[in-house]
Amino acid sequence: MVAARARGGGGLLAAPGCWDAFSARIAAEAGAVALGLSPRTVAMARYGRPDEDQVTFGEIADLTRSIRESSDLPLIVDAQAGYGNALNVIRTVKLFERAGASAINISDAVSPGSAQEGDGDIVVRPADMIGKLKAALDTRADALIIVRTQAAGVEGLAAALDRLEAYLEAGADLILVDRASDRASAQRVAAHFAGRIPLIYDLEFDRGEGMTAAVLEDLGYAMALSPFALLNAMSQAAPRALSGLTPPRRLRPIGVMKS
Repeated sequence: MVAARARGGGGLLAAPGCWDAFSARIAAEAGAVALGLSPRTVAMARYGRPDEDQVTFGEIADLTRSIRESSDLPLIVDAQAGYGNALNVIRTVKLFERAGASAINISDAVSPGSAQEGDGDIVVRPADMIGKLKAALDTRADALIIVRTQAAGVEGLAAALDRLEAYLEAGADLILVDRASDRASAQRVAAHFAGRIPLIYDLEFDRGEGMTAAVLEDLGYAMALSPFALLNAMSQAAPRALSGLTPPRRLRPIGVMKS
């Protein structure tokens, strides 16, 4: 389903972020037709801070497996920078696909932490990323391979487009430009690759310019990721839900309680 929709059939594919089997079921029951699993979302849900460096390869593999057991929706898994070099990418793709990933998202960032900082040398050389991409393509059985470039925030959008041209030539199934999140940049990316490869937009970096699903579809995007939409909605609903609870009975400290 991901392959068919992403390659131009059936309109924009929206994938809200989940972080465990329960959130995946909530999203599915709310009408989601695809799911995203990102270390960014998992870090916030599990550790209370958006620090994806805390989330390990093993955690994402385990969560992929548990989400797949609770939902048969297409699952797009963020593999960060592939967890290392091309050899690590081979292992990542094998295990994530075996766990149930429908698509695997690999970034050209040097590391997840540096990608969050937005300065310094955060991206690998294009040739190194192409090596990782080819390793992923040679390894995968059915999963789509998504290439995410972080270069727009460091080298500029033109350099990011040049990188994606190289990734496209190397065989990427879908592409995504991080931090090209204003409407002008989104339009430029869409115009550059129109009709050539499915494009993804990450709503996490939206700058409040009304980049709705309808707008993105009109621009030509195939998929929209929304890592924090469900988590934010649940966070906002929690105070209202808890406000109706009866305050608990005041208990004596355990140390002075008597039988």
